[in-house]
Amino acid sequence: MKRRLYLLFPDAEFARRGVAALNQDGIETRRIHTIARNGESLEGLPGSTFEQRSDRLHQLERWVWNGNLTLFFIMLAGFFVAISYGAVVVATLLVVAMLVSFLAGERFTHLPDADFREVRDALAHGEIMLMVDIPESEVYRIEHQIHQQVPEARFGGVSWLPDTAAQL
Repeated sequence: MKRRLYLLFPDAEFARRGVAALNQDGIETRRIHTIARNGESLEGLPGSTFEQRSDRLHQLERWVWNGNLTLFFIMLAGFFVAISYGAVVVATLLVVAMLVSFLAGERFTHLPDADFREVRDALAHGEIMLMVDIPESEVYRIEHQIHQQVPEARFGGVSWLPDTAAQL
């Protein structure tokens, strides 16, 4: 699984320096995506797709999380109904399904998570955000390198990124 590193820069010139530093560190330009408020000049910066600008991964994550919770509570209600009717086998299967649902949710909550809500104000004030798709093992190194080469950069967070989305 990849990580999406969010980096904020005061303006486009600093963002271009950040892109150059990332390229120098071996990050391909196609792994870098730029987000800014409407009307901001992004000349010389990598573009972003509609999906990246709309933060669809975070929306999908919320949908899956809420669906998992709903399913868990439906199974819990089903468990109490099965117990009240003496259907021990059904109750046991529901407990196993609830355990699987709980463990999936537990795993999901430990993934790093950031979304645009956390940087919306910065973008509204004219800052430029670079989203950098990198392997999990590279997050600390890349963040450190960027801060060394472009001290004006701010770390905006990190989120998970399925490998299939990182290929786009």
